[in-house]
Amino acid sequence: EDDWVYLTDKLFLVTYKAIQEEDSVKLTDRISYALNNICIRVFKNGKMHNECEKMIKFIDSINHEKEINEYLLSGLESVCDSRSQTELDILLNQHREAGLFRDNQDAFMDSYKESIAGSISNQDIVNMNCMDRAYFRLKELVKKY
Repeated sequence: EDDWVYLTDKLFLVTYKAIQEEDSVKLTDRISYALNNICIRVFKNGKMHNECEKMIKFIDSINHEKEINEYLLSGLESVCDSRSQTELDILLNQHREAGLFRDNQDAFMDSYKESIAGSISNQDIVNMNCMDRAYFRLKELVKKY
């Protein structure tokens, strides 16, 4: 019982800290997102297309992070209610995927700030793909509840 309480308390702290640190999408970000979606359709390739694609991925990552934190919180509630070892294993795997997502999100944001406008580096592509894969793997784990 003590181990169970200790583990769920630690998972709650990790989840709560992630929720506190998450960014939010502001109105200006939503407008920018809409404009960038239009630009991607107009400019099929080139510097403008690349810059718009990076901005869309940046805003998507913020939205995905919020979703991930909601999944982790609901998973924690489910585990605390059921006290199921299977659900706990799923939740721990979700936390691993969330950690991978956040690490790649941070790397993408750092790379995005340092990159030349209009270019997408190989590292940007790797980070974007890794964020997407971690996000989708986490969503698959949510379906197991």
